[in-house]
Amino acid sequence: MNEKHRVKLATTAILDRVYQRLIEGEKPRADGFFDSSQRQGGDRSPAEELFEGSLLKCKNEFQEKKIPFMANIFAEVAFRDDVSTALAHQVYVIADRMTYRQLLIVATVHRKEEIAFDTTKWNTSFTMCFIPGRSRAHVMTDELAGFMRELYALSRTGEDLLSYDRTSTVHHGSEQGVLTMLGRLVYELMRLDQIDVAELVSLKDEFVRITGIP
Repeated sequence: MNEKHRVKLATTAILDRVYQRLIEGEKPRADGFFDSSQRQGGDRSPAEELFEGSLLKCKNEFQEKKIPFMANIFAEVAFRDDVSTALAHQVYVIADRMTYRQLLIVATVHRKEEIAFDTTKWNTSFTMCFIPGRSRAHVMTDELAGFMRELYALSRTGEDLLSYDRTSTVHHGSEQGVLTMLGRLVYELMRLDQIDVAELVSLKDEFVRITGIP
């Protein structure tokens, strides 16, 4: 799919979602998000800027499975006056940096009960210490290292979408994964609840395969 088709896909996804919400009786935000009349120098409205930003992000998105979820951000922000334009742009920047597998990780953490998955197994120290029948020296295969880098980027560095709930600790290093406030916002605006549960199960199975942890 070339850039033109990606933009078309994103535009269609945004307009279809907005139209659906309007016919369902939802009201767009009325806090000036769509208004350019009060902006100096003939600047565009926040909605116009965010819409263009959404299309530009989607145009350059080579993981095309992300595009509908990137498009969802604008369609959600258009109806949520609790999300400032600055925060919406921040979510777009974060979403742009995420891989599709990271979207699956975020969705799995939020929907772990739905697929009966114990996210304590995603704690890096737990994974490195408790793989059955292996020593620490042999734990980090290339596949596992790649998975852990993506997980680490969500939980320990700039994104701060994922943390571990120490109140639910079973034993040291086995805290349940939970979404932070920002993580929940990314989940909501990207509508990661729309990810098919079969994809989450596949991610769980992939983790079992590369770690040996049932």
